[in-house]
Amino acid sequence: MKFPGCFDRLFIWRGCSSAAFLFLVLLAVLGAGGCANDFERPMGLSDLGDPNPTVRVMAAKWACDNKVVEAAAPLVNLLSDEDQAVRFYAIEALRCITGKDLGYKYQDRPDSRAEAVERWRKELSLTE
Repeated sequence: MKFPGCFDRLFIWRGCSSAAFLFLVLLAVLGAGGCANDFERPMGLSDLGDPNPTVRVMAAKWACDNKVVEAAAPLVNLLSDEDQAVRFYAIEALRCITGKDLGYKYQDRPDSRAEAVERWRKELSLTE
């Protein structure tokens, strides 16, 4: 028994989904190039205070890769960041630069993190 129009509808659906898939792939390829270029610029200490969390993460990674000792104080400030990824990369950069973590865990409760941040401030003589 033949169902009228079923083959035609299936053919059209498959054709549309293939075209949509190719369009999405093309869009992703073109879009990915534009996004990647935004972060190919040189990083610096000022980027640790950027409003964009992705830039702060990239700056923390830059500080670690280049062992930028001057980045330690801004990295300690990032340990209190609201973005979990920023906190993770900040402590990793501090470990990389100083060889210590002072018991800081990026996923801890805010009060536990605050205690560890104070230890970091004392360690780097950032408290008055």
